[in-house]
Amino acid sequence: MNNQILILSVYIICALSLAGCRVVTFDNLPSEAQVFLTENFPEFPVSYAVKECNEYEITLSNGAEIEFNGKGEWKSVDMHHGMVPDGVLSTLPAPIITYLSSSFAQVPVEKVKKGFRYAYELELVNDLELKFNSKGVCRKIDD
Repeated sequence: MNNQILILSVYIICALSLAGCRVVTFDNLPSEAQVFLTENFPEFPVSYAVKECNEYEITLSNGAEIEFNGKGEWKSVDMHHGMVPDGVLSTLPAPIITYLSSSFAQVPVEKVKKGFRYAYELELVNDLELKFNSKGVCRKIDD
C-alpha cells in the first residue's frame, strides 16, 4: 500500500510539472521569434521547440539554445562555444556594442542574456562574464 501511494505521488508530481510544457512547431512560435530565428540562424533549423507557461525554449540543429518570452522577444541566446550572430548583438544598447568593440574586439560572445539584476549578461568564449546595467554601462566582470 505504501509503495502504491509513493508511486502515485511521484506520478502526480511529474504530471503537474509537465502540465504547462508542450512541444510546438516552428509555425506555432510567435511571429517575432520566427523572424528572429530566420534572420539570425538561417543555416540552423529548429531541432525542437518547447512552450513552457508563456515562454519558449528553442534548440537549433547546431545545439544552440534560444529563449523567448510569450511575445517572441528573445531573452537569451547560448551558442555553446560558438559565436552569437552579429544580428543578435546589434540589438544590444549602443554602449555595450562600443564597449565590446573597444575592449574585446578579438573575443567572440558565446552567450547573451537579458537579466534582472543586470540588464544584460554576456559570456565570452574565453569564459569572461560581462554584466551591464540598462544603460549599457559595464558593472561587473567575472572570470
